[in-house]
Amino acid sequence: MIAYDDNISYGMAAFRSDKSTEEDPIIKVSCNYGGEQRYYDVHVKEVNPSSASQMEMFAWCAWADENGITDGGTFGSYNKLKTYGYNASILDEFHDVYDAKNINTKVDWIKMLKRMAEEYLLSPETYDQALDCNRLADALEKYIAKMNMK
Repeated sequence: MIAYDDNISYGMAAFRSDKSTEEDPIIKVSCNYGGEQRYYDVHVKEVNPSSASQMEMFAWCAWADENGITDGGTFGSYNKLKTYGYNASILDEFHDVYDAKNINTKVDWIKMLKRMAEEYLLSPETYDQALDCNRLADALEKYIAKMNMK
């Protein structure tokens, strides 16, 4: 889901573009945003998780889950990422992923995950979430190192 305004959110779907190659993986994101069917091509290797929008991370996570880079679990790694981002926004340490004005905001998803891992470690009940945040942050950092992004 991606926020459109305070009351409406639209679902997104991700699938491999017909133009996608192994050298240039492209994820096509489909969304009925604003009641109009729209498609966006996201070149995965151009996504930098240290400075990426929600849509870029949605596409990246779909690709990473499909390729075994991340463990998507039941609902996908983007759903986890968005949940941790929302929890960070409650702490005033991340933008609100459910606020429509933030859909194109470039943010450091790794920094957010590491901060939330610290927060989750404060309580034994959220230890598993801390581990999950760290695993996801590690996967993003390994990807950045592999792609020589800074």
